[in-house]
Amino acid sequence: MQTVVIPTDFSESANHAIKYATALFEGQDVKFVFLHAYQIPVTVPSTVIVGADMLKEKAQKQVGELVSNYRNTLKHDAASNVDEGEVVDVLNTYLKENPDAMVVMGTKGNSVLSEFLIGSNTVNAIRYVHQPVLIVPKESRIEKPRVIVYAADLVQGPVGVDLTPLTRIAEMTNAEIRVLHVTKGDSVENIKSRMGVEDAIEKALKHIIHSYHYEEGDDIAHVISQFADLENASMVAMVARHNKFLDRIFHQSVTKKVALHSRIPILSLHANS
Repeated sequence: MQTVVIPTDFSESANHAIKYATALFEGQDVKFVFLHAYQIPVTVPSTVIVGADMLKEKAQKQVGELVSNYRNTLKHDAASNVDEGEVVDVLNTYLKENPDAMVVMGTKGNSVLSEFLIGSNTVNAIRYVHQPVLIVPKESRIEKPRVIVYAADLVQGPVGVDLTPLTRIAEMTNAEIRVLHVTKGDSVENIKSRMGVEDAIEKALKHIIHSYHYEEGDDIAHVISQFADLENASMVAMVARHNKFLDRIFHQSVTKKVALHSRIPILSLHANS
């Protein structure tokens, strides 16, 4: 059974991520875990204990209602995980005991910066959670992907990268995978001549319809975004070590956001250190 952990702060973004995840895994043997992290506000010592108890009770009630609602409407098992602390810390504590779980989360939460940034919780999850994280923008369509772009480094290859989360999604949705290599300051011909890692990707994708594509450009984020649009992709997968790419996609004002930010979920994979 696949465990899917969905952090929630009960915001519209979190609710959209829940709807996306339940649609994506429809018909699969899945257990959804709704995870909520609460923080005790800094206050005078005499009120800390009372405040902490009230926060925990309120959080457990809200998450409990969420679990009950999805148990009644979906043919999936559902559970809750409520704990005090930072979201990433609570996530990592849970994932340490459930290493095969996948995380699905929204891009914006209930914060003053929510109109402008991806949200610090999501950024931290990309960087510090070592399980796959599926990032779901609030504006993304709720649909199963038919085309997935895998932004890969075909020179270094998928060294230490587990592509199972990508192949699992592709197999359960019958999606095709477009393996994209973006070269910067080098010709496609030179890249191909030095490349020796397609065999590793072939082994991982052997049961999935896939193809290889090569694009040149200095702005990698723009090239991937444009390619995803041209291919009508509804998901992009990449390795989290490319933090600069993720930052360029998400840390932009609303008026300058790229296509990926507005509508396409990103599957962030991790390389083993």
